[in-house]
Amino acid sequence: MPHALENLTVLVSAGPTQERIDPVRFISNRSSGKQGFEIARAAVEAGAEVTLVSGPVNLKTPDGIERVNVRTAAELKSAVMSRIDKCDIFFAVAAVTDFRPKKLLEQKLKRPTDQPKSELTIQLQTTDDIVQAVTAEYDRPYVVGFAAETNEVIQNAREKLKRKNLDVIVVNDVSDPTIGFEGDENQVTVVFPEYELELEKQSKYKTAQQIIELVANALPRST
Repeated sequence: MPHALENLTVLVSAGPTQERIDPVRFISNRSSGKQGFEIARAAVEAGAEVTLVSGPVNLKTPDGIERVNVRTAAELKSAVMSRIDKCDIFFAVAAVTDFRPKKLLEQKLKRPTDQPKSELTIQLQTTDDIVQAVTAEYDRPYVVGFAAETNEVIQNAREKLKRKNLDVIVVNDVSDPTIGFEGDENQVTVVFPEYELELEKQSKYKTAQQIIELVANALPRST
């Protein structure tokens, strides 16, 4: 494990992204960034040179890692794509917000004072799919995707593995309130094209160590 990724360059995305509605509000998700940060930590401990691209989280950067802070999906994509040709492995752990408001309001949206129970409609449009942009590259790195699912977990993971042309995908069932998101533990299944391996419920650090080991063993010899 200490030398599993020696002489390799690793790029990790972590945390949520935020999409502004107005100057004080935004759309985001519950990602804490903890699993992504532990992946980065385990990768550097395995001998890799690691860059961590992080959305807005309140986490300390692991030692020996270059950190790049971003906020929106567009900023995350720019940071990833500008570095992707220099890395051997990309761990796409970030929970990218799938939608952003179609129109950005320059002034704070006020609550109607004459209609306390009025409704509001905000038009949304999809953000760019960063992982698919990476896997579409001709000279792409080994790509490890991550997915948080609430139903048909393995089926959905396998569909994403194929659709996004991933080398492996790590999936967890976030309908279980004891794992994922803000917690310190996780329980994931690592899905390869030929097989899958369910890891036990454990700390996110130990989960990251096992993921790094599995990926290191699966890397093509040319990587």
